[in-house]
Amino acid sequence: HLGAKNLIKVLDNIDIITPQKQSEIGACYANKITKEEAELNWNENAENLMRKIRVFNPWPGTFFYHNNEKIKVLSAKYDASSHEFKPGTIIDNKSLVIACAQGSFQPLTLQRSGKNPTATVDFLRGYKIESFN
Repeated sequence: HLGAKNLIKVLDNIDIITPQKQSEIGACYANKITKEEAELNWNENAENLMRKIRVFNPWPGTFFYHNNEKIKVLSAKYDASSHEFKPGTIIDNKSLVIACAQGSFQPLTLQRSGKNPTATVDFLRGYKIESFN
């Protein structure tokens, strides 16, 4: 709502507004996003992995590799609770809860290359993931 009000104010006064050059302080160049940036790394914080899912959706889409196969993660949830597992350890095989450096990560929707997206529970019926270590 604030943005809309300010936009109307600017448009109403467009003829009398003096343009100002943006300050160079604090500004930086953002490199082009690459597909490699979207790979999930269990050595990261689980909350950061969730952020990656939001940032890289729909393109390039987050993913991990298991047995040299790229598996996309379309949705997930995380738990920030601490644990004593090594990152990449599967805490729960039935729902694919994965230990991260901080917290745990649980994919909810997965997609194998050339296949349709599927709920993780259904995915695990036809594809076994025993470990990432």
